[in-house]
Amino acid sequence: MFFSRKLAVLVAAAMVIASPMATPNVDCINGLVGQATTLNGQCQALAKATAPTKAQCDAIHVTGTSVAATIAKCTSILQGGVAPGECDTIPTTLTTTLGPQVDGSLTSIGASKAKFDSFGVKGQAATDVKGFDNQTHTYLDVLKVKCPAQAAKIAGDETLLTGLFTATEHALA
Repeated sequence: MFFSRKLAVLVAAAMVIASPMATPNVDCINGLVGQATTLNGQCQALAKATAPTKAQCDAIHVTGTSVAATIAKCTSILQGGVAPGECDTIPTTLTTTLGPQVDGSLTSIGASKAKFDSFGVKGQAATDVKGFDNQTHTYLDVLKVKCPAQAAKIAGDETLLTGLFTATEHALA
């Protein structure tokens, strides 16, 4: 009797510890943060390079395509619903962790127009940014519906992102 009660307490404690971390939406966003951090590093390296290579530009395309695919995956997971606490966690992660990485990437891509031009991949970069833009808006639109209490904050973040995307798309045009 004592053993089974002790086991039940341990199982309950383990569930409490594991539950905030093991949610599909949060896991997906955390994976996206990792990819966006890689993309930001690649974009900043290109922007700073005095002798850029086509391989650097191609790597940005590959990573950017992966980021867009991950956002689409996260949107699909989000459409399936949100777990308790996710509506507090996700918008905060988007603003404090993912936002600066996206900002850094877009700013660096916009500053690298001549470098993309020199390898004939400017059009590809502009297409990648547009795809990234569209996927992000789709995700945020779903997030606003799933997390109505945070919708105003999410919309504010979306407005800032729209400005960044638009500026980058114009810089690459």
